[in-house]
Amino acid sequence: MGMAFQTAAGMASNGFARQDAQALRAVYQQLLEDIAFSYDEPKYQLAMLSYALSKVVSKPRFWRAHKQNRYWEETRRMLAEMEMQAREGRMKEARRILSQILERVETAEEQDPRFVRGLVLKARIKSASTFYASGLSLGRAAELSGLDKREILSYAGQTRMNERLSGTISVAARLRSLKSLMEK
Repeated sequence: MGMAFQTAAGMASNGFARQDAQALRAVYQQLLEDIAFSYDEPKYQLAMLSYALSKVVSKPRFWRAHKQNRYWEETRRMLAEMEMQAREGRMKEARRILSQILERVETAEEQDPRFVRGLVLKARIKSASTFYASGLSLGRAAELSGLDKREILSYAGQTRMNERLSGTISVAARLRSLKSLMEK
């Protein structure tokens, strides 16, 4: 159900190669919708990476500072490799590369925290807040993101996330999801 990991990996890889922040955000949004009721750790990690990379490409000074040392070119190559591994059914290897790329992004943040600080953490907080504002319980949003409920509430309150979201999860959709989970 939803977007296959392979497809999402390809879209993220292409979006990053084109330095297309909107394409990366679209991958993030689609994956969040997919995992709201059917959690999948690799998809969640790919969503967090897509969000973080969208921030990287939208900040030209940060992008240029690392481009000189081919840092982001290597990241692009790794994304393409992850996509290829996933398409060939080698998901364990694709997940290993995904973890390495996430570590690279966090390392880049340490090298120049002026421009991005805690992008992966910010992605997790934003995703949890989105889950909560869309109708998932606070407990479920915390469980999916691995964050403390207070962090989620604080971010959701500061950003007024629920007022910006157009699509929330209806009671009927929640019941269908619960029913499908119970049948498994």
